Amino acid sequence: MEPKTATDTLTLIAERKRAFDEAEAAVKRLAREVGHVGRLFHEAVRACEQATCIRAVRGDELNEAVAALAYPAERSDA
Repeated sequence: MEPKTATDTLTLIAERKRAFDEAEAAVKRLAREVGHVGRLFHEAVRACEQATCIRAVRGDELNEAVAALAYPAERSDA
């Protein structure tokens, strides 16, 4: 649409500004949602790391208990 009058030009500018503002708002909403998903992802990774650490500790404790039962003479109670 080629504006023919000053009013047409102002109307066109207003329409484009409104479209830009709507697009900008959509991008900001998307960025917030992506940020939220990113935080959830990092929380999940942290939970997995903690679970792995807990399993490793329990595994070490289990290994120590088995070793103590299997080799009671070598166990040192200092």
